[in-house]
Amino acid sequence: MDNTPVEVQQELIQSRQHTRRNSLRNIIVTSILLILSLSLWGSLLYGGYWLANQYINESRVYIDTKVEQIEEQNQQQIENVKALQTELDKVHEELINIKDELVYIQEYLALTGETLNGTDKTKEALDKRIDQLNAQLSDLQASIQRLEDAAND
Repeated sequence: MDNTPVEVQQELIQSRQHTRRNSLRNIIVTSILLILSLSLWGSLLYGGYWLANQYINESRVYIDTKVEQIEEQNQQQIENVKALQTELDKVHEELINIKDELVYIQEYLALTGETLNGTDKTKEALDKRIDQLNAQLSDLQASIQRLEDAAND
């Protein structure tokens, strides 16, 4: 195994070439792994961004839908309250008219000077009208109470 200097040199050159090839191969493999790792991380990052963006868009659509529904419900409630207020105003006007009629009847009785001993026909007619007005007054007061309860609900 005596190697001549030329053989030693050739072996040394071959060893260096082999080392260079291995080194180059290691650099290429490392570069490929680095590129693959960066690509994988980039893909994961983009995928996470895309999923988050999708979730945000779906949430936004859901929220917008709910807001529209609530606005529609509020508009319906406003219309209901306006209708109840109009009806309440009408009932209130009728109530005022009935009270005015009762006052008029009482004044009329006071002016005529008739008492409970007055004519039966007049007394019966007035009593009947007073009973009708009292019944209408009671109905209107009950209607007002229902309207107020409905408006408060």
